[in-house]
Amino acid sequence: MKRLFIILAALALLATPAAAAGPSKADKREGQKECRAERGTTDATREAFKARYRNFGACVSQKAREAKAERKQAKTNAARDCREERGDTAATREAFRAKYGTNANGRNAFGKCVSQKAKAKRAAQDAADAAAAEARTNAAEECDAERGDTAESRKAFADKYGKNGNKRNAFGKCVSAKAREAKARRAARDCAGRGVPVNKISVQLWTFAEYIGFGTDPATIARTEEVFRRLSEMGYRNVEPFTLSGLTGEQYRALLDKYGLKASARHVDVGRPESPTDFDQILADNKILGIKYFGSGATPIFPLVYTTEAQWVAYAEYLNELGARARQAGQTLMVHNHDVEFEVSFGDQTVYDILMANTDPKNVAFQLDIYWATNGGGLDNPVDVLERYGNRIQLFHVKDMGAGPFPGPIEIVGEGIIDFPTVFAASQGPVRYYVVEHDPRFGDPTFDPFEAAEKGFDYLDCVTY
Repeated sequence: MKRLFIILAALALLATPAAAAGPSKADKREGQKECRAERGTTDATREAFKARYRNFGACVSQKAREAKAERKQAKTNAARDCREERGDTAATREAFRAKYGTNANGRNAFGKCVSQKAKAKRAAQDAADAAAAEARTNAAEECDAERGDTAESRKAFADKYGKNGNKRNAFGKCVSAKAREAKARRAARDCAGRGVPVNKISVQLWTFAEYIGFGTDPATIARTEEVFRRLSEMGYRNVEPFTLSGLTGEQYRALLDKYGLKASARHVDVGRPESPTDFDQILADNKILGIKYFGSGATPIFPLVYTTEAQWVAYAEYLNELGARARQAGQTLMVHNHDVEFEVSFGDQTVYDILMANTDPKNVAFQLDIYWATNGGGLDNPVDVLERYGNRIQLFHVKDMGAGPFPGPIEIVGEGIIDFPTVFAASQGPVRYYVVEHDPRFGDPTFDPFEAAEKGFDYLDCVTY
């Protein structure tokens, strides 16, 4: 009988669902880090912290549970994204294995993809959590200032925000209200999400060239990281670098991942027929950075190197050869224009026409800079170009033109005279990225690149076409 009881007890234990594992040590460490940041160091932030959590341990427990749930959700979403990217055709699956696989036959590609994407999603969530914590910190300081030091101001504050009998919860209620207001201002604009999808919005980091600088020292890297942090808070998920600031591909990729950002494309000098560059190294760096689209920030026009049609044809053929090599590596070479490509002609062909005619669509894509296309060919030129070559233009540089004598100076996106909805609607091909850009005004202290980037993002997030 005793033996039967032991057997039944064992079966009952086996039938009992295992308790769900609690947060891991890593989750708890992350919770501690977030709680310290939210608690802050001022009397106001500590008071707000106590009103919300009672004590540090309660905060850590809550944050650790949230971290566990976020980690699980990030992995689920990453697996979904990887299945979509892998596709169902032999070609897409082969490209997927080439992109993510690291062992001999690429069988680990799916796991590597999930790991990469989950890491990026967690980084984006971490950035969002950091922004929320910063919002509460700012709210605490605002509430402390509003409460004031006099009996009259404190009573008015308690009457405004207090909800319980003695209104001791007034400070916590104030902080929550102001933090919600800040979040609403950032993320809940009436038009948000109705325009260009966020995953297609990017920003050319040349916008921040003066702010970041051209060095490779720790201060330059710190400014780069500050740009990434603030862009992530604005809502950006993509950036377009023009330099790695002395970092290796691995280091730059790690910095992007930290803030949930992806390099949508890259401007890098690919050389000319008479002065080629180390193209294999560019391809290798691109693979590490996760970049598909890349190309020189300009054709050879600074200064204008070529003066004959034959020279431009040779340059186009050089690009086509590089593009074929890039295609074999699963990447796409792109051409970025300025005004010269539309201003210089040979017979009835502009330089832009020559570049199009002498490159294979399979090897070379184009990134249409809308400002420079307007500058070099008139207000209608971007639409004309798109109607003729739209299926080859896969990226836009979106920057506006100021009013006044034509051509006007570069202006913040949405505040100038270019009719972007009409331009966007004219595209006949799939535009993969809409890249906000505002060339820096070197030496002009009134120019704020962060303002230009944020207003550009907001415009694209709302514009309909």
